[in-house]
Amino acid sequence: MALRNEILAIVAAIRLLTRVPVPSRIPTTRADMRRSLRYLPLVGAMIAIAAIFLSIIVGGFLPRSVYVFILIAITILLTGALHEDGLADTADGIGGGHTRERALEIMRDSRIGTYGVIALVLVIGTKAATLSALPDAGVGMLIIAAYTVSRASMVVAMWRVRPARADGLGAIFGDGPGIGSVLVALATSGIPLIYLANVLGWQTAVAAVGGAGIGHVAARLFYQPKLGGYTGDTLGSVQQLTELAMYLAVVPVLIPLI
Repeated sequence: MALRNEILAIVAAIRLLTRVPVPSRIPTTRADMRRSLRYLPLVGAMIAIAAIFLSIIVGGFLPRSVYVFILIAITILLTGALHEDGLADTADGIGGGHTRERALEIMRDSRIGTYGVIALVLVIGTKAATLSALPDAGVGMLIIAAYTVSRASMVVAMWRVRPARADGLGAIFGDGPGIGSVLVALATSGIPLIYLANVLGWQTAVAAVGGAGIGHVAARLFYQPKLGGYTGDTLGSVQQLTELAMYLAVVPVLIPLI
């Protein structure tokens, strides 16, 4: 029964973070959803590995900058632009200096505004430019680490912080992840970091962890003072900024290798 519960939790995490079709006959309960939080980094690693594999097939023969854009496009297709949409909605809601209630209302609007467009262009463009500038060796492992750690960053953002809405994620995840789920998520994200250190050196791994911390804190400082908690959209912004900050942090370490 315990193994079955964990498998269902992984299935719930795949349903939550991706557009990968999962048979509808497999049930997902609220308990499965809460347990799924510990597996978000694992699903992040799966997304990265699948995207790298598919992008090599589709565009591995193309110039590096084109290949990177194809890779990013594939990850967006796999996730249904889940995190990018969250980033844009958070930028629209918080960027205009609105009241808390108005910000939450804007974030629920399916339309995208000026702040959202600017945020997407800057973040996606900077990710593509940074990955295109880094040396070939080990970049795949860096991407896997970033996708894994940035999902763990989402779990940490939910830990001991109340949801901003009673009818949003709070209704699904209840009190959020327990300390056990947080530790599992962090441990999972540590595995690709160990491989990253072996491939590109411990300085790169340390820089990536430092960047992740900066991105996580920056995202929360942007939305939390205004909203007093998290939403699904703000978690998307946490993921995107954590990932971006990891790429930027390793530039001073790796660029001299070119």
